Amino acid sequence: FRQWQSSDHTNMTQDELLKIMTDYGRAWETQDPDLLCSLFTEDGTYQVTPFDAPHKGQAALRSYWERMPVADQRDIKFTLGVCNAVGSTGYAEWITNFFQVSGRCNVEIRGIIILEVEHGKISELREYWKSYHSGHQKWKKQKKDGSPSSSTPTSNPDPFSPTSNPSLTYPQPVSTPSTSTDLKPNLKLLISPLHTPSNNPSNQQGKSGSKKSRKRVRL
Repeated sequence: FRQWQSSDHTNMTQDELLKIMTDYGRAWETQDPDLLCSLFTEDGTYQVTPFDAPHKGQAALRSYWERMPVADQRDIKFTLGVCNAVGSTGYAEWITNFFQVSGRCNVEIRGIIILEVEHGKISELREYWKSYHSGHQKWKKQKKDGSPSSSTPTSNPDPFSPTSNPSLTYPQPVSTPSTSTDLKPNLKLLISPLHTPSNNPSNQQGKSGSKKSRKRVRL
């Protein structure tokens, strides 16, 4: 993030910004590090996300482009959206679709580029974007005759499935009695003998005697 400040750089026209962004999209689609580097000054910077340190200089730019679009992306399609130039600063919306080799999935990225120019070349480029991944499959290479190879799409296993990851263990459900008869033995253990009604005749007499005594008091 950079605070706004007045710039002594040459103002950029709308047509110049459109040409820079068109060449940028072509460098992405053709995976051409030489074309990308030709758009930047010798010490130009490329910041991929706001939280990443920018790639600075021609060597760093080339290394990044060879590592990402060239090595990990296929079937790239770049679409340029609204562009606007204010002074030496350019703003451009874009959408890119491609197949990601490492993730084995289709990716769509939508973002905004903010760039600064010096004498027609990019001195600073910052990107803000969001990606969406859909469908996991194996990219089919084309044979020399143009027909797809015999490789078939492979499904991406669920990393949280016990079948694909035996190291994961899950707690087993606790079995509970299904009928009331199964509860009777357990209930007997819970009832204290001191609170169990007794069939002892003496207890019955004691109860009847207490009733009689209460009757005498009332009389």
